[in-house]
Amino acid sequence: MDETMPQGRVVLKRISDSKKLASLKTDGARLLYTWLIPHLDINGCYFADIDILRGRIFTKLKKSAKTIEGYLYDLQETELLILYNVNGERYLCIPDFAAKQPHLRPEREGNPTIPAPTPEQLRTNSGVPPHKGKDKDKDKDKDKDKDKVKVKGLKPLPTKEEISNYSKNKGYDEWVDADGFWTYYTRMNWHKANGQPVKNWKLQMKTTAAIGETKNEKQFSRNKSYSKPSKPTEDYIRGEV
Repeated sequence: MDETMPQGRVVLKRISDSKKLASLKTDGARLLYTWLIPHLDINGCYFADIDILRGRIFTKLKKSAKTIEGYLYDLQETELLILYNVNGERYLCIPDFAAKQPHLRPEREGNPTIPAPTPEQLRTNSGVPPHKGKDKDKDKDKDKDKDKVKVKGLKPLPTKEEISNYSKNKGYDEWVDADGFWTYYTRMNWHKANGQPVKNWKLQMKTTAAIGETKNEKQFSRNKSYSKPSKPTEDYIRGEV
C-alpha cells in the first residue's frame, strides 16, 4: 500500500445538514465529494485529472469525462472545493478539510506528494478573504487591481470592462455573457477545462460565441449555463476548445 495515501477518514453526521451539498445540481456531484474524502491527503488535496478521477473514484461507474468535469464545476461554484494548477497539472482541494477531520494523524500518513494551493490560489479560486495584519494595506492595493489577472506564461489579462466592450463591438454579446466569461476563466486561472492555458482571450470569446450561435443559446449566461447550470453533466462545454 502507498504509504503517502491516507489510511482512513471520518464523515461527520453534520454532512447531512450541509446547505452547500444540498444546493448541488446532481447526486453525482454529491457522490464525488463524498467518495473523494478517503482519497484526500492531509491537506485536503487530490488530483483533478479526469482520467484519475474516473479510474480511482468512479472505478465501477461509467462516467464520461464531460460528466465528471460538470461535477467539478458544480462543486467549485458551490465553494466546496477549489481547482488550481501547478506546473501544468490540475489539482483540487477542499479548503475546510482539516476542520471536518478532528482525528487526523500525520504520523500515519507519510508526506503528501500533491502540492498544496498557495494562499493566493485560495483567495482567487475559493473566495477566501485576504489575511489581516501587517499586510492589510498591501492587500487593499491589490484589490484595486482585482480585475487584472496575471497568469504565468501569459501577458496581463483584460478587465471585465475590456471584455464587455470587445464583446459588444464584435457583436458577440448576443451569444456570450461577458461577465460570466471573465469570472469563469478567472476562477480557472485562465485555463480551459482540459488544463490548457487560454493564450488568446479574444479568440476564445469568438469560439464561444460561435458555439452559442450554433446552439442558439447564450454561453456563460448567469441564468443558464454559468452560475446555475440546469444540466451540468450535459452542457459543460462553455466554449472550451
